[in-house]
Amino acid sequence: MSLPDLAGTHAPRLRDRVRMGAWGALWMLVALKKPSVGGVIIALFSWLAVPVALVGEAMIVLGKPVWWLLPPAIIVWALVMVAVMAATHRQTPQQRSYLSDDGTTIFRIREKRDNRREPDQGSTFIVDNFCRSLRAPKGGALQLIKSLHPQLAEAVDAVDAATEITAAHPALAERYRQIDPLLKSRGTAFPRGEKLYRPRKSEKDRGASQSA
Repeated sequence: MSLPDLAGTHAPRLRDRVRMGAWGALWMLVALKKPSVGGVIIALFSWLAVPVALVGEAMIVLGKPVWWLLPPAIIVWALVMVAVMAATHRQTPQQRSYLSDDGTTIFRIREKRDNRREPDQGSTFIVDNFCRSLRAPKGGALQLIKSLHPQLAEAVDAVDAATEITAAHPALAERYRQIDPLLKSRGTAFPRGEKLYRPRKSEKDRGASQSA
């Protein structure tokens, strides 16, 4: 199944993916200031757990304190994190990333087949991996979703696909539902947020015929 083209966006180049990967790593640091327990735990683990473990292992092997290795270990690990985040936006037959035309917001759409043994069966488009730069206007990601929604809704209905998206908090979930009233809650997401599901067109048509 071909993932849709969306006007107002373009495919990110390698340098775009690296740049937005760096912003993704920085936003993890910002999570340390947020009240979400899950966000803080993930940020601390992502930034400190591996460097501290490596330095601790070096101390065991060398038999002496080498805490001076911690700062360079954190720097190297940060570069690895940026590379990993950039790699999540690589283009494959099952996923496609979109960069807003102003270059401030990136997101990804992944296709998940509901039945891998039957390729002709329905698919689910998962919209995720949002990241924005500091230049992005406040609420820019939400405005981008709102502006792209008619195109995306038409594209998924044309191929009879369902859609999943995760809202970081209940207020954002409510805003998503205002953009698309068909979104339904699928419970709590990990480590935080709310999962939302938009049924495929055949499900909506079947529900409408049964209620008629």
